[in-house]
Amino acid sequence: MAERVILWGCGEDGRRFLETQAAFFKDEYTFTFVIDSQQSLWGHKYLGHWILPPTLLKQLSYDKILVSSLRYESEIREKLAVQYCIPPEKIL
Repeated sequence: MAERVILWGCGEDGRRFLETQAAFFKDEYTFTFVIDSQQSLWGHKYLGHWILPPTLLKQLSYDKILVSSLRYESEIREKLAVQYCIPPEKIL
């Protein structure tokens, strides 16, 4: 059964991932939601995925979080670990 994955980021890298690469992982991962810090995106859908605020992470059911940003990956990983208490093994 595919793992439920939240995509962190709906910027350029996140949109490109959903458009061109997510389908390659369909047997392994089901992308359930997109989390983004940009408030203007919250409540909208991108390619069928709801974009939600990071504050909802603790309420969502998922197996992993995939960080889509190449440029800010280390900062996002740190934020997930420190601010949201996400264990490193749950971050892709």
